[in-house]
Amino acid sequence: MRHNAQMMDAYVNTIAAAKEFVDFIGVPFLVTKDGGLVGLFPLGHVGWALPLWLKMGAINKTLQGKPAMTKKEVWVEGSVDARARRALEEDGWAVREKLSGELRTY
Repeated sequence: MRHNAQMMDAYVNTIAAAKEFVDFIGVPFLVTKDGGLVGLFPLGHVGWALPLWLKMGAINKTLQGKPAMTKKEVWVEGSVDARARRALEEDGWAVREKLSGELRTY
């Protein structure tokens, strides 16, 4: 959790200002001042598995009742496998991976 908070701090201080922090079913996201939704994850690798599919499905369903976001992004410190990337992008998420050097967290 600490590393996630450090990634959020680095994003806000180097990429874009945050309007607020939101919690979608236990997953923290940033809402940027320009209306974007950004999830920052300090994970070594993301593969497409049932728990991820269920969690992202629930998040997408929750977003349907909210005002439109200008963008939806998932930032992963490590790598994202091709199937996971494809599934996320099909749901409208931009995927950023291999962030070493992009977000200095320590």
